[in-house]
Amino acid sequence: MSTILMNKYVNNNVVTEKEIREFEKNRHRLKKRTLATATSLYLLGSGYAVHSHIKNHPFEVESHISKANQKVSVSITKMGRLLDASVVTKARNTTTIDGINIITYFTDKGAIANAPNKGAVIRNYNKTVILKHSSGNHTYYSVLEGIQSSLKAGDIVNKGDNLGTVSGGILSFSVATEMKGDKPVSFVDKATLGQINQSFGYKTDTDPSKEEGVSIIPNLHHNPSEGDKKVVSDLPYGDIILSVSEKYDVDPVLVASIIKQESGFKEKITSKSGAVGLMQLMPETAQWLGVKDSYNPSENIEGGVKFFKTLTDKYDDSVKALYAYNGGPGNVDKWTEAGLTPEEFPWKETKQYAPNILHHYEVYKDKAAKLDPKSAYQEKIDSISNQYKNAVDFGNFHNQLQGLTIGVDAGHYSKAPGTVSYDRKTTELEVNRQIKQLVITKLKEAGATVIDSEGDIKSLKPGQRAKVFDEANVDFAISLHNNASTNQTSSGTETLYESNNNQSKLLAQSLQKNIAQAIPTIDNRGVVSRDNLGVFTEGKSVTALAETGFMSNPYDMELLRTPSVLESIANAIVKGCIDYTEINHHSQQKEGSFKKAVSYSSGDINSDEHNFIFPKFFKA
Repeated sequence: MSTILMNKYVNNNVVTEKEIREFEKNRHRLKKRTLATATSLYLLGSGYAVHSHIKNHPFEVESHISKANQKVSVSITKMGRLLDASVVTKARNTTTIDGINIITYFTDKGAIANAPNKGAVIRNYNKTVILKHSSGNHTYYSVLEGIQSSLKAGDIVNKGDNLGTVSGGILSFSVATEMKGDKPVSFVDKATLGQINQSFGYKTDTDPSKEEGVSIIPNLHHNPSEGDKKVVSDLPYGDIILSVSEKYDVDPVLVASIIKQESGFKEKITSKSGAVGLMQLMPETAQWLGVKDSYNPSENIEGGVKFFKTLTDKYDDSVKALYAYNGGPGNVDKWTEAGLTPEEFPWKETKQYAPNILHHYEVYKDKAAKLDPKSAYQEKIDSISNQYKNAVDFGNFHNQLQGLTIGVDAGHYSKAPGTVSYDRKTTELEVNRQIKQLVITKLKEAGATVIDSEGDIKSLKPGQRAKVFDEANVDFAISLHNNASTNQTSSGTETLYESNNNQSKLLAQSLQKNIAQAIPTIDNRGVVSRDNLGVFTEGKSVTALAETGFMSNPYDMELLRTPSVLESIANAIVKGCIDYTEINHHSQQKEGSFKKAVSYSSGDINSDEHNFIFPKFFKA
């Protein structure tokens, strides 16, 4: 492939199918071709990857292109996160102020700001810290505004070091390539800064992570509860909404929310732009959908739901489909490909559209939750008192964890109490704390020293709680959580472990096996790998995260309100800790680990003759 063609890709992010075939035809047996522009094209099984070194900048960008010419991912190396992901409440891709491209992060007040890379402090003034970084022959400058810091010019910081606290809940970040006197100049372009923001991965924390709790996310498919059906059926045209939603496999509560926003259930309405009827169909869209009379409620709803279904199929994301329903899929694709977040969409109505719909959706779901949500589960719920008369007995724990220090975490804090029960009466934090107290009592009975991540402070965030365990030098830690889903039928227990950490996985397996035995009437969902949770990413101690049930499921939730079940769960967790230590005892850990002597005094093990070495399982 010619240098011209490669430059065409780098500049325009476009390589035609014909050009790719031409390159493949002429590449012979070369695995890569390096160009004078410091750009390489790699041949992959799934397509192509272009690795480009942005001229005069130390940011390495790798873009993966599928054989269908679609950009799959973009990642940038060299920089570390500015903030613990758990404290970022909102992140903009980029904004431009006075010609300077800036990323703005909205955080909890007092959040700790971290150095993006090793560097020297150039200035610290007016709550602004400027760092100078060197990478090979390149020099660049990080400008962080909104930090209360005690650093002085000349101080050296490493990647991830504490720079200070975010004083007003807003941190602004920009990158310059030159300094004139004491002022940074030549700021990187918007696209590069947007890619840097993407590389930090803060967006992943908007996923339904149990660490922070989330707003209700609409279901992608038709799976209404009895309460949902009652709420929708009481609305104007409710029977039509229910029927058409089932036909096209769409959430009827979401359809009702769209109609509420679009027309307020007024069938004869026409907008200034010419959109017509309940779901505000444009004439050309209605014609494409086969709608002959957009003022007819049945035809209008059928057409609107049919169109919305094409969008959920396209994006596999109900929220993005909402933006596309209002702004048009072509526009939404163009804006997102340009690196814009919904907050930056140029059309005011579109940027506000999904939040408005989700507000209506949550109001309807709250009503549905109050309309006898237990009815479908009543028979199973009635059986709990007989099936769980007593706690499950896992044997005598006395002194089986003697000499170990174990961390226990309730998973949430008062300002972010996690998910909420199906009937909106109980928060996840309340359940987690009940289980935590039982676990702590039983661990102490087993001889362990217990570190409670909350202690006397009830407002520590996930990353901060992980650091409490590190400071206490715990042998391992358990984070207690409960699950939730927009699908009320989702049920069961699962335990999460840190990706690529065998000890975390081993701990999770030991816990999950016993918790499943403690609650045999719900699904055993096994162990699940995760890599974006603060208890994993912000600490060094081996940790597993136990999700003991689904609070959105009436049966699971009523189990979690049963004292004997909570005691069974606590017994299971302690037994899981014992199993984990025994597995490590018998696996003859490699020498060289930091180790701590522990004596066993149960079963047929003689405490005098069988003292063994238990390693401190820290991540590499």
